[in-house]
Amino acid sequence: MSDGESGPVWPTNSAGETYGGGLHAVPRSEWPDLISAGLRDGQRGYVRRTELDAAQGTGLPPAEFAEWRKKAAARAAAGERTLVPVYELDGVTVIGTFVVGSA
Repeated sequence: MSDGESGPVWPTNSAGETYGGGLHAVPRSEWPDLISAGLRDGQRGYVRRTELDAAQGTGLPPAEFAEWRKKAAARAAAGERTLVPVYELDGVTVIGTFVVGSA
């Protein structure tokens, strides 16, 4: 959602966390706290932006990111998957896991 001038205006949950989806046209710095995500069983929930960023190495300095990338490649080669919790809108109740990097 957007107010037309200063970027997106996201709705908030009872804890004051912003939430939403449809992020393709929104700069990452303006994403909400909770990002809409789907589970394999068809349920919808939300992943925390901070947990998703950590799982993707987002925001690391270049030297740290290079090391993170090597470790991530080794985990992937070993068949390990990177998972983050999927929450209900309250941002507390976990309803499943989201596979980071899956199509």
